[in-house]
Amino acid sequence: MKWYEKLEEYELEFQEKYDQYGAEGILEHIFNGETPNINPTHKYCVELGAMDGVTGSTTKWLADECGWKQLGIEGNPARRNENPDHVIEKITAENINELLKKYKVPTNLDFLSLDIDSNDYWVLKSLLESNIYRPKVFMLEYNPHFEINEFKTIKYDVNYKKTGTDYYGASISAYKKLSEDNGYKLAHIIHCHDVRTEKMGRNAFFIKSEYLPEDFEYNISHIVKWLEGYKHETGQVDWIDVS
Repeated sequence: MKWYEKLEEYELEFQEKYDQYGAEGILEHIFNGETPNINPTHKYCVELGAMDGVTGSTTKWLADECGWKQLGIEGNPARRNENPDHVIEKITAENINELLKKYKVPTNLDFLSLDIDSNDYWVLKSLLESNIYRPKVFMLEYNPHFEINEFKTIKYDVNYKKTGTDYYGASISAYKKLSEDNGYKLAHIIHCHDVRTEKMGRNAFFIKSEYLPEDFEYNISHIVKWLEGYKHETGQVDWIDVS
């Protein structure tokens, strides 16, 4: 098997330190070791939606264990910490590129994580379509409330904050299409590892198309719709079709 076909093995085998679901094992497999499958240029990573910089972090392991430079951006002032690489900033589709420029992020950074529980799709769209910052690999949390044939995202609202319901982010197929339109391929979906949720996912890895075969296609047919503990939004909300 090729390295990109074995990502689930590394997800399962690796002992996580900070991330909840298996991202560290996949990052180890992609970037580290004697013969990395993708050679990092700067060893630089960014986490959008960094929380307190430790809990559930997808970049702290790269910084602490692998010597990478990291930038964590968090929108909630209550999660501020003293680490100079952890900053409090509101993340929007309008300012994402300026934020990365402000903190001197290299345009060809190696890894980016996106999980802001709100306008994630629109922030990613702005980032990719501007074609300024081009991470080799990025990971995001998608909304698993949708079937795999639905291309849905929330309506853009710069002031929207998640309210504990399933109205946030976008479906996996919405992200897959957006990424493919901008030179990336869905490479892996991290599963939740217990008997009850073995076919359920929430976090997905995307890799620049140049690192994968032209005919590579990750099969998402096994991924099922689930509500992941959030209440279903029963009020009047706008889901935007981006197919």
